[in-house]
Amino acid sequence: MHVKSIEQRCPDIHKNPWPVLKAYHVDLVLWNEQRHPEWKISHREWTVVQKGDGWSLYQATSGL
Repeated sequence: MHVKSIEQRCPDIHKNPWPVLKAYHVDLVLWNEQRHPEWKISHREWTVVQKGDGWSLYQATSGL
């Protein structure tokens, strides 16, 4: 897939990421809170599985 076509799909994926996450079997997200403090993770759709010093591991609670 070309970079341009990926960039064109990004807004759609941001609006509804679940089909892409499901297609690639993504049900866990590891968040480096120190490196990316600006990330916003929905607690309706993700549950904290484990936390450490500056990181959190989330598991999908819906959509997958």
